[in-house]
Amino acid sequence: MATYSQINPASVIRDALIEAPDDYALDMAFPKIFGLPQGPDGPGGTGVVESRAIDMSGTPGILAGSIVVRNDRDLLGANAQQSVGRALGSARTQSTTYTRATRPFAGKLFDGFARELIQHVQNGFTAEEEVHLSRIAATSAKLAMEKFTVDFFLAKAAEGGRNSDKRGGWTETDWQAGLSGAALGSSNSTLEVLHSAINSLELTGACRPNALYMGRQVMQKLQIDPQVLSRVVTGDATKGVSSVIGMPVAPESHVRNVLAEHLGITEVVVGGGIHQNQAAGDAASSAYLWDSNRMWLGKAAPVAMSIRSGAEPRVLSGAGSFCAVFTELYNTQIDFEQIVGPQFLECVVQSVLDLVSLKPNQGMIIHNLY
Repeated sequence: MATYSQINPASVIRDALIEAPDDYALDMAFPKIFGLPQGPDGPGGTGVVESRAIDMSGTPGILAGSIVVRNDRDLLGANAQQSVGRALGSARTQSTTYTRATRPFAGKLFDGFARELIQHVQNGFTAEEEVHLSRIAATSAKLAMEKFTVDFFLAKAAEGGRNSDKRGGWTETDWQAGLSGAALGSSNSTLEVLHSAINSLELTGACRPNALYMGRQVMQKLQIDPQVLSRVVTGDATKGVSSVIGMPVAPESHVRNVLAEHLGITEVVVGGGIHQNQAAGDAASSAYLWDSNRMWLGKAAPVAMSIRSGAEPRVLSGAGSFCAVFTELYNTQIDFEQIVGPQFLECVVQSVLDLVSLKPNQGMIIHNLY
């Protein structure tokens, strides 16, 4: 007799769970920032993977360790001690190489568990209901991953008692006290203040910031900001120059275009996901997952990493300042209880991952926006 697991392969369900849900309330930022994990290029390959999400599950299964990151000063200071235009035959001047940094990581468990009464299963339990049961379990893991991501990008070093207690160690800047900015949404200097933050990060982090991550409430403030409303953006040859001067609220697309054309911020991710408490009965209160008064500015790009069995992963091309390290991705188990006379069909979904801040000086938490 075939078992339930043989009839319904977990891999089929898992593939359905990886897709982002259609529900607006589950508008997660995690998949937009990191994308799907990528693994090395197969057996016999170079062992190099280029992505923001690194799949280490087959290397084999690195649960904890360190990632070795090269020092940016190797390149920035390559000519610092040399005189230029030297005479032919002059002695070579050696460039200093600096100590590599190591960034620790340790896999964390993100899981969900759901179950259905066996009598419901025996009386017309459809494939769609089975997928829904799996999505309940998977959503628990996804919400935990989203909270983990929020803290990684927005939690300040001195804060305690947040959702996941995961901090990226980024530079912290107060919008009003540190950058002398006026309250977001009513300021006539918003873009100048952002320019100041970008210039600061370029010098201290030796990078060109290209990403801005925020909650939906921060985006709503930008949509009514006087400076954003007064800026023009260019279109293609058929559209020419466009502006929203005089409009009380700018569309989100205009805000994105202003940030891209005037500041070089080409990646804007807005986290709009909400969650509810599990109160007794039907009573529940909803809350946004992303902070309403903070945003993250920094360098986001794929990272080329060498993964070799039994050795520390090494960053070969540190284009991005962060990455996600996976050792398990939405592993799904669906079966009846493993007891005599089972009463429930059970579904467990879990991922194992950690978020790693490869270059903390290339990211900035901007808080106290309004």
